[in-house]
Amino acid sequence: MKRLIVLALLLTLPWGTVYASCPEDLPGILKGVVSDQWTGEALDGVAVSVSGPSGSASTSTSRSKGVPGYYEVRLPAGTYTASFSRQGYGPQSRGVTLSCGVIIRLNIPVAPEAGSIAVDSNPQGAKIYLDGTKIGNITPATLAVRVGNHTLTVTKEGYLDPMPQTVAVAKDSTTTATFNLTPTIR
Repeated sequence: MKRLIVLALLLTLPWGTVYASCPEDLPGILKGVVSDQWTGEALDGVAVSVSGPSGSASTSTSRSKGVPGYYEVRLPAGTYTASFSRQGYGPQSRGVTLSCGVIIRLNIPVAPEAGSIAVDSNPQGAKIYLDGTKIGNITPATLAVRVGNHTLTVTKEGYLDPMPQTVAVAKDSTTTATFNLTPTIR
């Protein structure tokens, strides 16, 4: 008998009701963190736009709730496209279906806009330094890097260190840097 009464109560409570659409006080919630795909670092300032037939919302990521790169939108139940964009990064979009009162967590890695640098030296086999950091490659090598200016140098035992070269890398293109090494005098 007690089970029958509990079941009857559950069927009459508001949260047990099946809605054709969400009441305003019971939206679907989409939230998560947007991060740099290469470094894993959470990114603030990413524009987040969620749109679909049931509505739309826009926000940007911030250090909200103590979490860097955090975003949250609330919308009626429905199917949406969530778009994420930030200067210096390629845009990302994902389809998502929201249900009444359900929280969907969608963490998004965004890829930085990138190009490459073809590094060579004469003679070959020199260690490569990118922006002051030894990267473990030797010439010749092609390096995937973020769009922008980068400083390169190379070193090879028995040769003088050449002057660093600053190269500008454009999106989806390859820039060449070649170093002619001078032997040390013994």
